[in-house]
Amino acid sequence: MSMTTLLTFTPWPAVSAGILLILLVAALYFARDTAHQAIQAAAAALAHGLRVASHSVIHGQARLAARNREVLLAAGREAKERVVEREFTRIADTVRKDLSGYPDMHRRLSEAIRRIEEDQEKAVEVPPEVPIDGQGPRRGHE
Repeated sequence: MSMTTLLTFTPWPAVSAGILLILLVAALYFARDTAHQAIQAAAAALAHGLRVASHSVIHGQARLAARNREVLLAAGREAKERVVEREFTRIADTVRKDLSGYPDMHRRLSEAIRRIEEDQEKAVEVPPEVPIDGQGPRRGHE
């Protein structure tokens, strides 16, 4: 229906508009309880949806915080592992450098030990004194 059709049910369009306005207000007045219930139901549904969304956001925040903590711990662990690995590499290089002369030093030590042992053997071997006239060794002048 068009607006002109609604305003022509009486010979005067102003009277028709007034009657329609009174009918509309009466209909809305009688439907107010139903409208209030519909508005309250819509608001309750919206509140429930927002409550569920807030719980989801809170749980998501907790999961994200736990994940960020794990990521930060893993990154810190990797950084420390790299530091320790570099330190071990540095120590290995130092040991390799220090022990590079070990064979030569071992050879020189072995030769020095051999010479010392030979000198000691020579020092321990005392030749026996030659006995004079069948008497024992002579000690000083008599």
